[in-house]
Amino acid sequence: MTKYRAAIVGCSRIGGFIDNEVRGSHVVLPYSHAAGYTACKNTDLIACSDLRDDVMFEFGRQYNIEQNNQYTDYKKMIDIEKPDILSVATQPEIRSEIILYALSKGVKAIYAEKPLAASMSQAQEIFNAVEKKQAVFNLGTNRRWDNGFNSLKNLISKGDLGEIKSITVYGGGGLFNSGSHWIDLIMYLNSDNEILSVQGDVPGIADMIKNNILFEDPEGFGVLHFSNGIKGYYCSSGIHHEVKVVGDKGVVNVLNNGLTWVLDPVPYDEFNVNSEHSNSFPEFAKESSTLKLIEDIVCQLDGVKETRGGIRAARDATEVIFALIQSELTNGSKINLPLEDSEIILKRNMTAKKPKYS
Repeated sequence: MTKYRAAIVGCSRIGGFIDNEVRGSHVVLPYSHAAGYTACKNTDLIACSDLRDDVMFEFGRQYNIEQNNQYTDYKKMIDIEKPDILSVATQPEIRSEIILYALSKGVKAIYAEKPLAASMSQAQEIFNAVEKKQAVFNLGTNRRWDNGFNSLKNLISKGDLGEIKSITVYGGGGLFNSGSHWIDLIMYLNSDNEILSVQGDVPGIADMIKNNILFEDPEGFGVLHFSNGIKGYYCSSGIHHEVKVVGDKGVVNVLNNGLTWVLDPVPYDEFNVNSEHSNSFPEFAKESSTLKLIEDIVCQLDGVKETRGGIRAARDATEVIFALIQSELTNGSKINLPLEDSEIILKRNMTAKKPKYS
């Protein structure tokens, strides 16, 4: 395989330092973009860009990026360094302009954080540009590259759970920052089948919008109606990071953010809940989802296979978020997709947080 030159815009938490927060947990490292490129034998991390010199200094020290390869102007970095792969590990408000500029300058592959963009018009513009340039694209919805969730998807695809009735995720946090992970997972477990419509419950959203500007990341609930009859449920609740897939032959519960995986038959044996059939979820290797995501990009660049993510899934998951908001604004009505004439744009007044350097 060819060795590809990678660069990063956004050197903060997910860009380079989140590994320091999760080290010692069940999360398999590497986790950040930079750590992933460093671990991948087919990528060289050659440059970085951030508005904060002090953050770039620490980033460069950790990942051996010399000061003359550190840029406060991402356009200058792209023009001079000409990376093959660009990570866009920024907040969504500025993500689209960076991606579009990179594609216009011939960058071959984009690894962007989620969600794809701060508005549907931005998301569609990125989609059009990626398609036109035939660029490789993956979004940082890491569970697509998690071996546990891929084992679950295989159970679904092989029919081991029977006819799937529902896929439910219990998440937490804002729809853009956290919900984007879980909405994408629902789509992925259902093999990215077409979503016909959604219904949302996004409390307080009307007070967060002024002149189509959304100035907070709202929490919410949603129902996704798929073309194959399966329903997906996203619940922002007190139970964080749990997944339940219900089939007429089996039920899988993923607990504690992927720490525990339980497969039970249907119907349940109410008198023997610890039967030999319970908790029979197949064993799987614990590997870094970030590294597998990057290797996935490399494989498509090498012409081996298409990525497991792709720009269409990235756009569609973003569309679900804005459709849930539109549903709440229209008294919980069912919103048919594709979403038309959405003019809402996320623009928060945020202060950059200092990452955990060690």
